Amino acid sequence: MVEYSSAMRTSGNMMNAGSPPGKKFCDFFAMEHRRGGCSVQIFKRFLLHVRGGGGIDMDLNKLKAQLMSRIDTDDLLEVKKVERYIELLKLDEQCNESLEKDGSTIIIENGKQRFIKSHPAMTDKTKINTQLIALEKSFNFVDEGLPPATSTVEDKCKKEYSEDDLI
Repeated sequence: MVEYSSAMRTSGNMMNAGSPPGKKFCDFFAMEHRRGGCSVQIFKRFLLHVRGGGGIDMDLNKLKAQLMSRIDTDDLLEVKKVERYIELLKLDEQCNESLEKDGSTIIIENGKQRFIKSHPAMTDKTKINTQLIALEKSFNFVDEGLPPATSTVEDKCKKEYSEDDLI
């Protein structure tokens, strides 16, 4: 197996740092992968390094900063909700990686019997999603600097009636 650092050195002359992978690099990776020399994980780490991105962690840091700017940071309960929300997103990403690696079904062998079951991460993702939605609904956002919320149907139906409207 080609190590991460040697894969970077070997392919370094095929692409410039910060640019998307060129055809030569993609061909190189495909050839190495067919030989069994380059794993997909190495390829992903290499692209992450070359592009300078932080992947899901970078996105989660931005999301956390955005959520923290929209809540009252003096309210420890709200801060804890944001932290729990980010942790749930990390768990959801781990489930995604597991599903990507193993597929959505698994085969259970018990003696001569074989069962095909859904991947346990599918159930976990459902539970995580339920918790995320509940947390999203419970956030108390501060309205400072945000545009006013659009009126709802209920607000439009709440007209003030006068005596003239009576029959």
